[in-house]
Amino acid sequence: MVLVRYGLVALTLLVSCAALSLAQTPAPAVTTDAVKGTESTENTFVRGVYFGLAVSGVQVNADEVGKDIPAFLDQLFRDLKQTYHCNVFWSNSGGMPEYIQALDIAARYDLKLFCNVRHMYARQNAPLETEAKIDELARQITDAFKNKKAMGGYVICEEVGQAGVPQMDYMRQRLEMYDPSPAHPTVVSEAGGAGVIYAFRSGFRFMCPQAYFFAAPNAQYCPNTPASSRDAYAGMLDGLCDYSRRTGKIAWIMPQSCAGIHGKYWTDDQGNLVGEPGSYWNVRMPTVAEMHFQTWDAIRSGCRGIIYFLLMPYSHQGWRPDKAVPTEADKQALAEMEKETASYEGRTDLPLLKERFNTGEATTLLQLGGKPTRQSQAMGKDFAAIEKLEPLLVSWKQATFPVAFADRPARVNTFESPLHPGRRFVAVVNYDTASAQPLRVLMAPNAVKVTNLRTGANVPLASVATEPGGLQEVVVPLEAGDGTVLEVAFHDNHPGILTFEEDFYHFGSPVVLENLERVNQSYPFFQGDYWGVRKTGGASSAYVGRASEGIVACAKLTRLQDVPEQNGPLGGSLKMAEQGLCDVFLAVEGKFPKPESLIIQLVNVDGKEGDWLCSDAYFHPVRIPPKDAAGKPVAEIRFILADDALLTHIRCWRVERNK
Repeated sequence: MVLVRYGLVALTLLVSCAALSLAQTPAPAVTTDAVKGTESTENTFVRGVYFGLAVSGVQVNADEVGKDIPAFLDQLFRDLKQTYHCNVFWSNSGGMPEYIQALDIAARYDLKLFCNVRHMYARQNAPLETEAKIDELARQITDAFKNKKAMGGYVICEEVGQAGVPQMDYMRQRLEMYDPSPAHPTVVSEAGGAGVIYAFRSGFRFMCPQAYFFAAPNAQYCPNTPASSRDAYAGMLDGLCDYSRRTGKIAWIMPQSCAGIHGKYWTDDQGNLVGEPGSYWNVRMPTVAEMHFQTWDAIRSGCRGIIYFLLMPYSHQGWRPDKAVPTEADKQALAEMEKETASYEGRTDLPLLKERFNTGEATTLLQLGGKPTRQSQAMGKDFAAIEKLEPLLVSWKQATFPVAFADRPARVNTFESPLHPGRRFVAVVNYDTASAQPLRVLMAPNAVKVTNLRTGANVPLASVATEPGGLQEVVVPLEAGDGTVLEVAFHDNHPGILTFEEDFYHFGSPVVLENLERVNQSYPFFQGDYWGVRKTGGASSAYVGRASEGIVACAKLTRLQDVPEQNGPLGGSLKMAEQGLCDVFLAVEGKFPKPESLIIQLVNVDGKEGDWLCSDAYFHPVRIPPKDAAGKPVAEIRFILADDALLTHIRCWRVERNK
């Protein structure tokens, strides 16, 4: 089988933690030319690849190009840095000598290595050692690595599962006690829902879940269509970045760049993966457009690190059905593949190949020996763009309210950076991975200039007569799956002020529910949860009082306590709007599957129901007028929920009018 980990399927739940034991030989002395890193990893946007440094896996690639291991690693690390714009090499295997050698070579190119402690000591299923031995192990590891210029960090264990979190956190504490440098963080990579447990219950600073969602067509255990694979990946990113923000962690992601077949397979002269009849197709290689999508949607979600799995093959599959005289090694490989095929017989969750099938794609990001693929070239192009944007990307955070809005095939997110306090930045992604699209993005009415930071070009702003509240529009042409970042400048450098926000996450919120229940929802693949409100029966609605700082969601429309309308951020903002000083906007998030799943309606001071502000354009913000169409002051903004609606987020903000 082509080596592929699919975390949610292949994860073994362990009762005891994967263990680390003392090395058989003393740690080698640190070389005299070593330089200890001091720059915090928090100030770096990680752009990396995943591959093991065990001798067997490196040797087979070196043999392919007729080089010894040091010469091959020198060429590989140079290419990763200079051609593919990587700054991190994440290793899942190797011993102390292999790591020391690789660290010295990587230092020539300013490439950082993340070294996996578990595989280095190769006792994955043994019990943990005594505390004294764990301390000695941590000291040995850090003494060997911490003064190496290329040292990037320590990878404790991968796919230990939720039960291993306390033990892994203990190991992290010991490593960080002996090497407290912020340039050498201790990290984990997990499948399934373990990542959120690490976020809430450990001191790990960086979260890096595995995201392998591009299954073979008709594979039943994983998303198996382009659309479902994109949505699963995007949903996982949303959950990852949500729980990372809530816990003060930094989100990285490990996307898929590999393919796999269980049973008989081989590679053709172009390096494409070919499956033989009777084999089972597991996962497919993402297309070039899907590679772009994985990178740019990670940017859109707020990730600050991307590490692609998998860089190169670990073995050379020399067997081919058209080989005239198979070698003994070929015969042995064939026997192993036939044995694997037999072990999968009867599986219904993987597509059975009934005839020879050429996937048309390589098995990994680079072919055997480091030969480039279309996918590696796509990664390099995107990493080069990220490298130029790095100071911005590591400084920004999700903005308190959005200034850009779009519907599929576009998806956008708004960020703010202390480097540019009067600006906002909008990550834009084309979710169409089949074709280029001119993406229509609505912009706030006080935006005065939009710049595409990838191209440096100004993006013309156009007013939209059909959009209430003076919303403007830009058109962003993007290739299939591609993305970019827009810089948005505002009148007087004032983007606006958030006046109200409710995400229903806490019981102590200013929300009163009547015939609406607060419900918990899960992000895809166990990446945390979020909350919302939905109808329980009878007429249901929610409303915002004009002068209130709270929102009441109810069926009986219980009146808010009367307070002077100028009090409170929302009421005061509407008073400013009456005077022509600002406009007040509102946006909602949730699940609204049909037209009129949610209706937003005005109610005036006399209790008369008035204009509908929005019915089915749920991604649009709506302007809240201070008076209704009859000239009466607005007292309530009512949200009417249908049976199929789930309301998860409400934001109100004000923007000053251009003078």
